[in-house]
Amino acid sequence: MFTDLFSPIVMGILLGGLYALVASGLSMVFGIMKLINIAHGDLVVMGSYFAWTVFTMLGIDPILSLAVGSPLLYIIGFCMQRFLRARAFQLSSDTALI
Repeated sequence: MFTDLFSPIVMGILLGGLYALVASGLSMVFGIMKLINIAHGDLVVMGSYFAWTVFTMLGIDPILSLAVGSPLLYIIGFCMQRFLRARAFQLSSDTALI
């Protein structure tokens, strides 16, 4: 009986942890910058798909694929922030003065 409940309980805890991680990231971004980062959820989903793809195609352990994917997605998010969003804010502030 306990073995039948073990898997759903673990999956529920893992899903709740994912929700908590996404919510804490959104609240930190909104609390510090007063701006909701819409790409936050997209990067989480892209990281999940990356980990799943590496797991299924290469047969690497899922935890190891997350350990590889997390820094990769961090770099992608940093580049998006540094080059795309900063430039968009600069362009919008330049046109506001005209």
